[in-house]
Amino acid sequence: MRKYDWVKLKSLLYKYRKQASSLVLMIVALLGTLFLAINYYVEHVGAKYIYRADGVPTADAVLILGAYVLPDGTLSDMLRDRVTVGYELYQQDKAPKIIVSGDHGRKDYDEVNSMKNFIKSEGVTGKDIFMDHAGFSTYESLYRARDIFKANKVIIVTQRYHLMRAIYIARQLGLEAYGVASDLHDYGQVMTIYELREMVARNKDFWLTIIQPQPTFLGEAISVFGDGGATDDSVSTSDVKLLVYPEKYAMTSSSSPGIRIAVQYSGIVDTVCYSTTYGSLLTWDIGNGKTTNRGQKVVLPYDISVYWIPIENNGLYKATNKILVKVSILNKNKILAEQQMEINYDGSMYYSVQTSPDVVIAEGLIH
Repeated sequence: MRKYDWVKLKSLLYKYRKQASSLVLMIVALLGTLFLAINYYVEHVGAKYIYRADGVPTADAVLILGAYVLPDGTLSDMLRDRVTVGYELYQQDKAPKIIVSGDHGRKDYDEVNSMKNFIKSEGVTGKDIFMDHAGFSTYESLYRARDIFKANKVIIVTQRYHLMRAIYIARQLGLEAYGVASDLHDYGQVMTIYELREMVARNKDFWLTIIQPQPTFLGEAISVFGDGGATDDSVSTSDVKLLVYPEKYAMTSSSSPGIRIAVQYSGIVDTVCYSTTYGSLLTWDIGNGKTTNRGQKVVLPYDISVYWIPIENNGLYKATNKILVKVSILNKNKILAEQQMEINYDGSMYYSVQTSPDVVIAEGLIH
C-alpha cells in the first residue's frame, strides 16, 4: 500500500470512529433523558392521589405493602410503620377490610402472617384481615388485589418514596387507588440507596403496566367483601414425601442430568414449587434428551420432576457443604404442605442426598 493510501485510510477510520462515538453519546443521552422523564411522570401521577389519613376517601380495603421481616417474625421499622398506619385507617373507618400483601414464598420467611398477627394484637378480628401470600412485587400485589381479592377501590399504605409508584401501577391496572404515606421515622442513610433503586423500579413498572403480564401466581378469587379467614394457611410437612435418585451424584460420572426429585402427596394439588439455595433446577424431556435450566426456583405441574445440579445459571460451580431444596405443594395458589431435602458436598466431586423418612432413595427414578 502506498504511503498516500495509508494516510487516507487512517483519516477515514478516524472520521468514522469519531462519528460512531458521537452516535453512542447521543443514544446514551436520549436513553438517560427517557429514564428521567419516565421517573418524573410516574412520580407526578402517583403524587396526585396521596392524602393525609384524615382526608383520604373511603375504600373497599386498606392495602398494606410488605417489607422486610426479621428471622424471628418481628417487623422491621419500615414495615411496622406501614402496618401501624394501615391499622389506624381501619380504626378511622376508612375501609372495612385490610389486605396485607407480601412475600410468603418460603416456609422460613413470612411477611404476611407477621403483619396479620401485629394487627390482630391490636384487637382487629381476623375476618377483616386478608393475607396475600404471593405479593412478591409491588406490581403483583396490585394485580392480585384487583383479580384475586376483587377490590375496586383501595387505600395503599407504604412510605412515600414507594407510594407514588404503587399508586401509579394501581391506576394503570384500573383500580381507583389512593395512598397514605407511612413515613413515621427517619430510616437513615439507607434511604439514599432505596431512592436510587426506586428510580429503576419506576421505569421497570412503567413498561410493565403497558404489557401487563400475569403475576407469578393467580388462583381462585377470594373476595375482600367476604371473610379474611379464607386466606389463613395451615402448612404441613408430614404429608409430603420426596423421592430422589441417585443418592450420590457427580457431574462427570452420572448418566442422569442431575439428582432427580419427584413428589408424593395424597391431597389435591395444582402445582409444585421447587427452590434451591445453591445450584440450579432442570427439567428434562427424555424423548429428545433436551434439558432446560429453570434457575433456582420453578413452579411446575405435579407430575413433572426436576433435576438438581451443582451449577449456577452462569455456568460456574457453586460448591457448598450444605444445600437445601424446598418443595411447596400448591392448590389454588395456597401453600398446602412443604418439605425440604438436604444435599451435602464432600469437598471433591460428590453431592450426596441426606435421607430421612420423608426423603427416600427411589431407584425407579433412574430416568
